[in-house]
Amino acid sequence: MTGRPDAQICPMHSEDLAALAYVGNDTLGWEFTCARDDHPSPGPFSWAAPDEPVDLGQSLGLDLRWSLPKAVQEASDSFGGGWVEYGLVERAWALANPDDWRMLVEKYDHRYFYGETATRASLPYSASKYLAGRLGALSRLRDVSYRSGRGTGYWSYLSKVSYWAPVSREASETVVNFEAAAVSMSAHMPTL
Repeated sequence: MTGRPDAQICPMHSEDLAALAYVGNDTLGWEFTCARDDHPSPGPFSWAAPDEPVDLGQSLGLDLRWSLPKAVQEASDSFGGGWVEYGLVERAWALANPDDWRMLVEKYDHRYFYGETATRASLPYSASKYLAGRLGALSRLRDVSYRSGRGTGYWSYLSKVSYWAPVSREASETVVNFEAAAVSMSAHMPTL
């Protein structure tokens, strides 16, 4: 049996840590399960603890291994040098990579285009969830640091969202949320 893997965030729910279970011998190993039932295929979603590298955008022609940590750094630098709410990282990445962001929004959609009428059920997967899932993978690789907190501003409908910091700043007491940053969602949304 291999060692217990680090916690993982559901790749489709950026705000939820998945339950971990040992499902057998060294061949089967560890498995994560998100119990929520609003996945693209309804019901709980399970995946094995990765023994090989996680797709960090390569399957879509993206290089998120370098561009997402850079966006975390830029967002942190722009708002006091500490932890930043997910939306600020999304904004920094989208502004630095507008063509890639447009492709993700066209492929996975975004709640922004539905206003307040969008719910988790009506938009179970989105560009935001895709990027947050990749950030989760990067945190397991120790390329960025993760913690959870209350959703604010545009993400206030979520009781819990991810906050990110460069690994070098994970001890920082500075935490900036989307509401306090007072930025506009429309600044980084493509025209579709």
